[in-house]
This record gives sequence, structure tokens and C-alpha cells, in this order.
Amino acid sequence: MQKGQKRFNPGEAIIPTITLAFGVAYFLQTRDASLVAVKWPYIIAALTAVLWLVVVAKFLFDTPNHPAKTKPIDSDKGKVLLIIIAPVIYVATMPYIGFGIGSLLFMTVLFRILGGRSLLKNLAVAFSITSFLYITMILLMKMPLPRLVLGPIQI
Repeated sequence: MQKGQKRFNPGEAIIPTITLAFGVAYFLQTRDASLVAVKWPYIIAALTAVLWLVVVAKFLFDTPNHPAKTKPIDSDKGKVLLIIIAPVIYVATMPYIGFGIGSLLFMTVLFRILGGRSLLKNLAVAFSITSFLYITMILLMKMPLPRLVLGPIQI
């Protein structure tokens, strides 16, 4: 194999394959549903397909400038444990602090665990994602997600 050429690791395809299988199963089960009922899943599937194409194109056409440096697996056990525990805490506290605040805190903490160096950038990205999810899920789709009630304000 040429120097700088990427190798395919079959272990990295497990999660996308499972996600694709669930998506196919969902659309097979809902093929008789009206378009109104499956409008949002179709939109999300289309956006996911575009994202998938971008990732595949980046993998195929982008070559690394330097060889990847890998760290020993044993040194990241604490980080893995935090990544496993963080979603449990997120789900457990969501009824008390609401979806918006909980998601913002969860993503910021997760970005920091994963090595984000700039707290301001981490907060900006987490706020952008949380805002997008809040607008699409609570305002547009009218999903009854937990909210933090502060007098007349619901977050």
C-alpha cells in the first residue's frame, strides 16, 4: 500500500451499518403510512444521505498529510468511562433541567471530554446544535420534550 493511503477498518463500519439497518427497517414498516406522517423522517433521511455522501467523498478523495499517531488504548479508559456515564446523567437530569439546558450542558461536557480546547468554541457549537434541535423538535414538530419552567419562561 502506498504511503499516505487510507486503509478501511471494518470495525468502523459497525455503527453505520446498524444505523442503516434500523433506517431501512423503519421505512419498510412505514411504507403504507401517509406522507404527512413520514414527512420528517424522509427529510432527516435525505439530510443523512447527503452527510453520508460528504463523509464518503472526504474519505475517498482526501489523503492525510502525515501518518496518524495513535495512543495506547489503555490510556483512554477514564475518557471512555466518562463518555458512557455522561448520557446516563443527561437522561436522568433532563426531567429536572429541561431539554434545552440539559442538551447544552451535555454537549459542552462531551466536547471537553473528547478534547475540545476552546470552551468558547465548544459552547458555540453546543448552542448551535441545541438551538437547531429545539427549533425542529419542540417548535416545528411539537414534540413534548421536558422543559425548564422559570415563571412565565419555558426553556
